[in-house]
Amino acid sequence: MYGSRSVSYSWQGLGRRQDRMNRAIATVCRLTAAASLAAAVFVAAPAQEALAHGGRIKPPEPKYKPGDGKRLPGRVPEDLPPFPAPKIPGDRGNKPNPFTPGPGDSVGPGRKPPPPAPITPPPRNPTGGQGTQTTPKPTVPGTPLSGRPRRARGGGSAFASPWLRWEMWWDLNRWSFFPERGDVVTRDAVVTPSGGSGVQVDKQELAGKRRALVTRQHIIPFLLGLLKPENKVRDEVRSAALIALAKVSHDGPTIELLFRYAEDAKSSALVRESAAMAVGMLRRGEPNAQLDGTRLDTSRARLLEIVDAKDAPDRTRAFAALAIGLLGDQPFGSAFTKDGRVITRGLWDRALARYSSSELPVALLTAVGMQPRGGTGATIREGLQRIVYGRRIGKRSWDANERSHALAALVRQKGEGWTISLFRVLTARRIPASVRQAAFIAVGAQSLTLSGSERLDAVEATGRGIELARDNLSRGLGLVALGRLVSADVAAGSSVLVERSRACAMLLDEARRSTHDTRGFAALALSLAIRGAVSNDADVQKFIGAGRDLLARGFEKTREPRARGAYAVALGLLGKDAPQEARAAMTAVLADRKADSGLRGHVALSLAQIGEGSTPVRRALRTALWDKRSVNLRSQAALALSFIGGRSETSMLVRELRNARSQWVLQQVAAALGQLGDVGAVPAILEVAGNERRADEARALAIASLGLLGDPEARPSMLRLTLDANYPARTDALHEAFSIL
Repeated sequence: MYGSRSVSYSWQGLGRRQDRMNRAIATVCRLTAAASLAAAVFVAAPAQEALAHGGRIKPPEPKYKPGDGKRLPGRVPEDLPPFPAPKIPGDRGNKPNPFTPGPGDSVGPGRKPPPPAPITPPPRNPTGGQGTQTTPKPTVPGTPLSGRPRRARGGGSAFASPWLRWEMWWDLNRWSFFPERGDVVTRDAVVTPSGGSGVQVDKQELAGKRRALVTRQHIIPFLLGLLKPENKVRDEVRSAALIALAKVSHDGPTIELLFRYAEDAKSSALVRESAAMAVGMLRRGEPNAQLDGTRLDTSRARLLEIVDAKDAPDRTRAFAALAIGLLGDQPFGSAFTKDGRVITRGLWDRALARYSSSELPVALLTAVGMQPRGGTGATIREGLQRIVYGRRIGKRSWDANERSHALAALVRQKGEGWTISLFRVLTARRIPASVRQAAFIAVGAQSLTLSGSERLDAVEATGRGIELARDNLSRGLGLVALGRLVSADVAAGSSVLVERSRACAMLLDEARRSTHDTRGFAALALSLAIRGAVSNDADVQKFIGAGRDLLARGFEKTREPRARGAYAVALGLLGKDAPQEARAAMTAVLADRKADSGLRGHVALSLAQIGEGSTPVRRALRTALWDKRSVNLRSQAALALSFIGGRSETSMLVRELRNARSQWVLQQVAAALGQLGDVGAVPAILEVAGNERRADEARALAIASLGLLGDPEARPSMLRLTLDANYPARTDALHEAFSIL
């Protein structure tokens, strides 16, 4: 009996185990289905947006990219040679906001971070899909391809992150190709004042005086009123006011006000980091408008104290370091601080310390690279080289992101042998992708400073790096570097690269036949190579003609919207040299309401860059601005109208600022009004900024527009940080800084 009971119990136990297994499998299936449904709902629903710093609040990015996240061993790769030795009272107050970061946390104490979401609303056209990426989309048109993901060369996919596509490079660098702010208002060289004097007066000077008067009488008092401690405004509004105030005023009281918020431990993290970055925006390009060196030295020292503040959030400390970088081209006060010797050494010593993440070291390395070359000694340059090569320094190892930013700093400083180090990284087989990407960006940025023989060597090294690259982003950045090298060579009156290198053939071939992910970069690179090129050499002229024809034909024949949008942007870069047939084709696409909205947005900006201000183009832009189906298209149309200029365009944009509800549209309208530089829009902007009933984000964007309008700089000061930025290795602080208007 005992034996039979034993057998019976065994079978009963087996049955119970089988039942538990079946229940577990059923539970897993239910969870999987629920997760799939949640993901589908998340993808289908547009995420809530919020504004800060005068720009966008973006969800925190991962500190490390896939493939580069592991901390690399501190040794030299085998194939690298060894290192040679006012608010109206009664506002809603400072209520808790889930999008407002709290001290010590980028998303606020005790709150879970908001779900990462694309900034652009989901496309509503048949050609636009949503993808599954959680990284915010760039502020340019363009949507992921729909349908099955296609494997691209180097393992890429049609659903690649927006940060890996050509649109991101264009978004960060496009303002260097756009007209300077206010040029559309002062397009004529001179004007004869009324009164019969016949004296010719510069319209640029008249517009500048009027802007300064309106700024002094209206904009600055309004911003100071918002920043009074007794006015309980929300953090988004206060943050935007701090940055706007730094753009329009840089006197003693303004500086003290900025530091009062930056150093106040009771202020929110959002306000503190905005105030710290605002100190960097006190820089001025014109020597007669710059602060004196002594006051700037004091400001740098106080920013360094914020970097050292252990109780401050990491992002606030990183923003303070970036602000020191922005002030790197400003005067210094004494022989002791001349050329930034003291501040550069202070930044370097702090970069060598150990931190829990790469947030602060990357910001410090970036700031070191933005300091004057005369103040960076050989010890710092050698240390940067060691970091690039992966060696231990400062009793610590360095991850791939930190190594890439060290390379960017080394190239900016142009230390001894910097070209050799750059070319070694490009041609190394075993090198992190982010380091090679930084090398490609650096080659393009320094193309105009290289000699003829160095450009030839750079082309060979870049071509070899493109062959070794395993991802589309690296290949695309390499193609852009080739295009800029060819452009620099032709601008120097040389035809060596056209005749003796494979760069031109590679650019033409990639722009014609590469995958969609790479073709956008190739089209931009080809346009950069021939943009403004003038030469009497027959081979150069043949290359220029072939490039223009290929870009025009690519726009007419290509049907994939994102690739076609790249051709449109490339044609816009050509300006007046864009073929007439391409202009007619782009005008037809802009007027076609059935065309892809992202493509129409690219076309709108390109036609404005070319200078097409004809009646059909203006009519199509106005129609696009009123098209309620796509906020993306409306935002790009607003910016395009600002390039064309005119009183009617100003009134249209002001009306859109008053009536628009989409933050995406409001952001671009704010930038467009700042680009126009028409101070006649200030009363309407003040009305929106001071309206308690408007959303905080709308008020913040209106305040950002005031800062852009009153800014005496022809180009935004943030271009010093975003232009040729090492954006693939971005950190949370850089990710946010790139979005500041």
